[in-house]
Amino acid sequence: SQAKEDMRIQVTSSGHVTVDGVAVGRSALEDNILLRVAKNQDVRIGIYSTPGVSVQQLITVMDMVYAAGGRHVQVDRMEYG
Repeated sequence: SQAKEDMRIQVTSSGHVTVDGVAVGRSALEDNILLRVAKNQDVRIGIYSTPGVSVQQLITVMDMVYAAGGRHVQVDRMEYG
């Protein structure tokens, strides 16, 4: 069975981002990622995008994860937002 992610990031086409269901701004997102990865480098992070999200929006979030040292990232699309 597939392990559930430890941290769920959702990106919407309007640019809004939520972490585990809580809306966050860019700096709070970065802080959240840094804290989680600092606690556990093997943290599993799921990045979900709704229709209309640009590749650049996803890359920006993925870059934050990788810059923080995160390694286990899964990117998936959601059909609703």
